[in-house]
Amino acid sequence: MSKVYIDCACGSTEHVLAFQHDEADNDLYIEVHLSPYLSFWKRIILAVKYVFGLKTNYGCFGCWMLKDKQDADKIIEILERYKAYKPKKRRK
Repeated sequence: MSKVYIDCACGSTEHVLAFQHDEADNDLYIEVHLSPYLSFWKRIILAVKYVFGLKTNYGCFGCWMLKDKQDADKIIEILERYKAYKPKKRRK
């Protein structure tokens, strides 16, 4: 499996996308950080729930898989528009 990490422009380690391609099954996984900023006590409660295997609405990371090539085409299309964008020059 090949894995590519894309960092956010802000440089935060919480804003990293991880793309993982499983060549054997031709699956593409995208992992994102899900956990919002929480208070100390809420993090302790989540940690205890995690230790006991209870599911919570907050997770450290989430992962989703592309359904088909049409989803990949949509992502490619929006990235191509992003790359092609040329800002208009401002008038003084």
